[in-house]
Amino acid sequence: SAIISQMILTGIPLPNEWDVHPKDSSGKEEEVHLVPLDPVTHANEYKKVADEVRKTSSVNITKIQRVQNATLYRVYMVRKDQMEQKNGSNERTLFHGTAEGSCASINKTGFNRSYCGKNGKF
Repeated sequence: SAIISQMILTGIPLPNEWDVHPKDSSGKEEEVHLVPLDPVTHANEYKKVADEVRKTSSVNITKIQRVQNATLYRVYMVRKDQMEQKNGSNERTLFHGTAEGSCASINKTGFNRSYCGKNGKF
């Protein structure tokens, strides 16, 4: 049932480096929280992401943000665990370009593979 699924998901801890999500006007925690990573105050996390990007591209990095969405993170962790139990670990870091207008939707609901190739030039 949906209640049991929600209980399982809420039992999955969030990453220690995540910031507390701000609350909306009704006092409910915001679903998506964007955290700008500063190269100095978030040095390790910033460097890790920047190094991964630089392995695949020579782009000029102007800003890195951590997208915090507890629901999507927890669903990801459940699926990751299921895949690891079935196939072993095979996780990869991938980067995908998209139109700026798509970012808010991706941050809230995740990627929709049916749009693959719509905005990117491959």
